[in-house]
Amino acid sequence: MSGCVLRVSGKAFSPGRFLEKHSLPGAEDRGSFLAVLVSARPGNDFSGQIQEAAAFLASHSSELRELVPSFNAELVSLDFGVWLKDTASQSYCFPLSLVSLAGSLGLSLEVSLYAAADS
Repeated sequence: MSGCVLRVSGKAFSPGRFLEKHSLPGAEDRGSFLAVLVSARPGNDFSGQIQEAAAFLASHSSELRELVPSFNAELVSLDFGVWLKDTASQSYCFPLSLVSLAGSLGLSLEVSLYAAADS
C-alpha cells in the first residue's frame, strides 16, 4: 500500500463516534481504528504525498485537534507508504513545516516501505 494514510486508535477511541461529529474525506471506520486516505500518490512520489498531507492537515486541523482530548485517541499517525528501492540505503526527510504542523496536532510521522515491481 503506497500513499499516505492517517491512522487513529486507542483503547477508548470510537471511530464511529468521531465520524458522527466530523466528516473527513476518505475516512473509514475499521472497527478498532480509523483510517483516512490522505494521499493516493504512488510510493515513488514522496514529495507529492508530503504536499497533499500538509494540505490535508491544514484543511482539517480543527477536527484533528479534537482527536486526543475529546475522543480518547492514543495513537494518531500519518503513515507515508513508499516503495523500497534496489539500493544500498534509502532515507526520507520530512520538511520542518510538516513536522511542526503534525506535532501541533499531536500526530506522529512514519514511513512504511513496500516492495514494488516498478520501484
